[in-house]
Amino acid sequence: DENYTQESGGLRGVSIDFLLDLLTEYQLQDLSMKDVVDKVVCPISKKKRQSVVEIFRSYDEIVGRSTHFVTYSYNMPFIALVETLQRVSASWNDKAYFWIDVFCINQNHYQTAIQNKRDWMFRDDLLRERKNTIREVGNTLAILYPRENPEILKESWSLYECFCALTS
Repeated sequence: DENYTQESGGLRGVSIDFLLDLLTEYQLQDLSMKDVVDKVVCPISKKKRQSVVEIFRSYDEIVGRSTHFVTYSYNMPFIALVETLQRVSASWNDKAYFWIDVFCINQNHYQTAIQNKRDWMFRDDLLRERKNTIREVGNTLAILYPRENPEILKESWSLYECFCALTS
């Protein structure tokens, strides 16, 4: 079932066109992924109380069935993520849709839980959902940035995602 969770966009992902448009429209060249969540994703999704992919789900050219799960560091520059995905997918014949958590999960819901110091209540559900998402999507891209000393290798959440990808 494509919509197996209420808090996320199910298995929907965003296209490289969506990411490039977001990058230029909001001038995100100098922002980290965390900054993009705070300054763009949360304001976009707050009014409708939905994830970004749910808000844009009717636009088939920018939102579709995820072909690749993406694990990355929240500290990495947004432009580095976009450029990496653009470079990797340039030679693919089929259109790629990337399951990127900040766009596929309602960030306002989780941010509120963190602010209220109740995020621990959702951890088991998040871990279970993330494992299911990785399994269902089938392909995982781990963004090793910076190349010399990748941040995701220091983050337990990213290591968990890599573990799920390797054992699915």
